[in-house]
Amino acid sequence: MSVSTDTKRKNLVIIEKAMHILTDKYILVRVWTSVGNSITFQNISNEKINMIYNACYVLLIPTIEVELGLPIVEGFATNIPAVAFDIEVFHEIGEDAVEYINPIDVLSLIDGIKAALNNKYELTCKGGKIAAKFSFNVFKEKLLVYCGRLP
Repeated sequence: MSVSTDTKRKNLVIIEKAMHILTDKYILVRVWTSVGNSITFQNISNEKINMIYNACYVLLIPTIEVELGLPIVEGFATNIPAVAFDIEVFHEIGEDAVEYINPIDVLSLIDGIKAALNNKYELTCKGGKIAAKFSFNVFKEKLLVYCGRLP
């Protein structure tokens, strides 16, 4: 599963390349914009997004530049492991509950997907504890800090 716009910094090209290499037993589910042959959902409610999270096995976050890691927490809250690029903000949000990968290596993404599936129980247990610490106010405070306005 992948949730994002299709702006260049979201780096969806690497997901498309990985999906071409993976066998047909892997299906990409996208929320917002399609990537390759993905099953894509657009203009849906938060409740439907929650249902989609709950129906998927791994959350892919190939973003190379981001202010906050909200999708990571959404994944944690719905008990799916996250595979994300090895950037500082994802470590800040995901701690050791994320399968971190090299941001430019498609084989690293594929290995990350397989590792997340193999370590799903451990990652989701850690992720659930992290998700329990977050609220909208936590994200609001972080956003203010990132924007240079301390709370």
